[in-house]
Amino acid sequence: MDKLRVINAKVQKHLEGGYETRRQRYDKQACTLHARPGQEVFWRNFELSDLRAKVPESEGGQGRWE
Repeated sequence: MDKLRVINAKVQKHLEGGYETRRQRYDKQACTLHARPGQEVFWRNFELSDLRAKVPESEGGQGRWE
């Protein structure tokens, strides 16, 4: 019975540590945006789409995606 309590304590400790890690990661990504009207805002890792890359060569594109 004593081994079961030790295992339970270890599991509880790891669950609490994982919860804290996930909470910190979520809090970091879910921040409130404070922007003024007319202000230019960029997203992190934002890429403009390149439609020509997705159009086949037969239709005038670069043909990387068919």
